[in-house]
Amino acid sequence: MKAIQSAALREQGTNAKCAQHCHHAVCGERDEELNPSHANPELGFQEVQTAALVAKAGEFVFAQLTSSATWGSLYSGVSRGVMPFDLGLFLVKGVGLGAIVGWLCCHYGLQVKSSPTEVPQQASRAVVMSLLCGVVFSTFVTAMFYWIVGPPIH
Repeated sequence: MKAIQSAALREQGTNAKCAQHCHHAVCGERDEELNPSHANPELGFQEVQTAALVAKAGEFVFAQLTSSATWGSLYSGVSRGVMPFDLGLFLVKGVGLGAIVGWLCCHYGLQVKSSPTEVPQQASRAVVMSLLCGVVFSTFVTAMFYWIVGPPIH
């Protein structure tokens, strides 16, 4: 019971400290500059699609203004740059990285015993190990692949 009360008091102290620094606790305004943890934009699928469409349109307009690039030249450049054997590399790396990240997150998540304070600790360990193992795996697979197949630049 004391643990719950102390957690509630800590929460109240955090909220009081936040109210001193952030206006939204008092008048409903947001002040992301002082406390960015309160800026929690939850983008939906449509917002992400719209942002991607606007980004592609801006990219195309910029390319038209700065050079004589067309969608056809972009497609042909990518087609010349990506060889058929590169698709195997993309597949191996995608499946391998997905398996590594999934396995490590499950492994560290199942290490949590009884305390809810262990969850953020294990989540941090999972993130760090996923990044580290992902970089090592990707580097190793790419180096081995191009050692066997040959350099990508002809």
